[in-house]
Amino acid sequence: MGRKKKLLYETPGPKRYDKWSLGDEVTCIRVSDGKMGHGKILEIHLDTHDDIPYFTFCCEMAGSFQLAKFSSIIDKPNKSQKKRRSKARMELINELNK
Repeated sequence: MGRKKKLLYETPGPKRYDKWSLGDEVTCIRVSDGKMGHGKILEIHLDTHDDIPYFTFCCEMAGSFQLAKFSSIIDKPNKSQKKRRSKARMELINELNK
């Protein structure tokens, strides 16, 4: 019996916006709750009703898919932001290992 072909998901929309592209890791402020998030960019949304470019990313701090604005990306996170990011990651890992 032959092997089943793997289906690859092709993301709709652009692959790049400004200096950011799909797969880049970013630290930013989430739209849903206004808290800091960190993760890889999965989709870029340029055609929105308010003409503000957004992106979807897999947040390692919340453990879910989140939406953020490109203007909310933190280019150089400071020491306390890096500490908060690593603490949230460890809490998520500990929660998953229970």
